[in-house]
Amino acid sequence: MVLFHILPAGTIPTNIGELRRLQNLCLWANEFHGKIPNSISIASRLRIIDLSANALTGSVPHLFSNLTQLWYLAFGSNQLTGDLSFISSLASCKNLT
Repeated sequence: MVLFHILPAGTIPTNIGELRRLQNLCLWANEFHGKIPNSISIASRLRIIDLSANALTGSVPHLFSNLTQLWYLAFGSNQLTGDLSFISSLASCKNLT
């Protein structure tokens, strides 16, 4: 699923993780705000997550460590805070921005 600069802006749906077969989640530059939903970590087949260039706040969910197939993670150009120590458990992740 690639959604680039869609309107209207809002929050990332909390049930997005119910898309269990989802492999690529690219939501960059959409003016999303609020927190990253924990439910994203339920979509265990995710290989790419790009949430960059939005207005997201809060911390990156530590549950992302459950995404063992993840090889690309981008969340730059947001207002995110918090501990990113979980990233060391993402053995397959080759790209982090």
